[in-house]
Amino acid sequence: MNQSTSTVEELQSQAVKAQSDIDDKQARLDALQSEVVGLTQTIDQANAKAENSIAKRDELQAKLDQANSEIERLKGELNQPKDALVPE
Repeated sequence: MNQSTSTVEELQSQAVKAQSDIDDKQARLDALQSEVVGLTQTIDQANAKAENSIAKRDELQAKLDQANSEIERLKGELNQPKDALVPE
């Protein structure tokens, strides 16, 4: 009877330890999952900012292109002979 009691106690001790290990691993898993959610949100925010920056860059590039076209047009007008600018 002592041997069976000892075996039962040993098995119960192993079960408690196994449950403790499971609980620890579950807690680590929960923490990692929470971290993944936070990192995903950070990445999403960074992507949104990047998209916004690209849109702003494209808008500024279009304005720059328009300004350069206007500069070239004005240069062309300045390079015309003076008499071509005066109506007859």
